[in-house]
Amino acid sequence: MIKVTRPEIFQQLLLKTITYTELCTKIRVSENFMEQQPRSFQWMIKWVKFSLLSEQEYAEIGNDQDDDFEFRGLPNGLWEYNVERTRIIPIFIQKLSMFVVR
Repeated sequence: MIKVTRPEIFQQLLLKTITYTELCTKIRVSENFMEQQPRSFQWMIKWVKFSLLSEQEYAEIGNDQDDDFEFRGLPNGLWEYNVERTRIIPIFIQKLSMFVVR
């Protein structure tokens, strides 16, 4: 949907020039809104956040060994695919770019 309604955001996601906070601000979505959504939506947003955080922001959150780590288990899932967390969104967006919107 972002590809059609907000192509500039789509481009920023592809080029890794937007942060999670900037994305939420631009699409007018708050943490409070996300907490009220179904678990499947929350899970998807957690992956988006995990993928868009800068290295500094990610380091400040903690690590997978902490009991309250927000992204528990997500880093382990990347090992199987040999991809860095910051490449997930650009790869996904690149695949979506194959489709032409008319």
